[in-house]
Amino acid sequence: MRLGILGGTFNPVHLGHLRLAEEAMRQLALDKVIFVPAYISPFASTDDAVSVENRLVMLENTLKAFKFFEVSTYELDKKNTSYTIDTIKHFNKNLKENDKLYFIAGGDITARLNEWKDIDELCKICTFVIARRPGFNEESKIDEVEYIDIEAIDTSSSKIRDLIKNNNDFQFMVPPEVFKYINKKNLYR
Repeated sequence: MRLGILGGTFNPVHLGHLRLAEEAMRQLALDKVIFVPAYISPFASTDDAVSVENRLVMLENTLKAFKFFEVSTYELDKKNTSYTIDTIKHFNKNLKENDKLYFIAGGDITARLNEWKDIDELCKICTFVIARRPGFNEESKIDEVEYIDIEAIDTSSSKIRDLIKNNNDFQFMVPPEVFKYINKKNLYR
C-alpha cells in the first residue's frame, strides 16, 4: 500500500486541494489519499475560520465523488493543536512492512518547513512531498524532501475567503458542493 496523507485546515476545501491530491496520486502511484483536516493548525490564522463541523461537512461532501480519497477525523477528534508528526505516527503504526507513507503538502509551506515540530523525525518516518505551484517554487532547507511539479489551480482558501467577504464570485475555485454549502450557510461573510 502506498498511502498519501494530505493535511490542512480546508477552510474551505478548494479545487487546488483536489488537483494536488490527484497529481500526487498519479505521480507517486499512490493507492489512496487521506485528507486530514486540522482542528487547530500551528501556522494558519483562525480569525476567519468556520467551525470544525462546517469544514468537515464541506470536505466529506466533496470527497464522496472520489473513489480513492477519504477523510480522517484523527486531528479533529484530538481537539487541540494539530502537529503533523503526531498524525504521521498515528498512520504509520497501522502500516505493514512493505507499505509506504507520503505526506503531501503545497509549495506554500516550504519557507516555514524548518519550523515544523520534529521535522527531522517526520522526514525519517515518511516521504515528505512538496508540490510546486504558481508563486511558491522556493527550495526547502530540509534535505529529505521530494518535489512534484503540478499545473496547480492558482487559488488558496484565504483568497476564496477574501472574495466572499468582498462579495466577489468564487464559484470557479471550489467544488459545486462547497459553493452551495457556503451560500446556504452564509459562511465567510
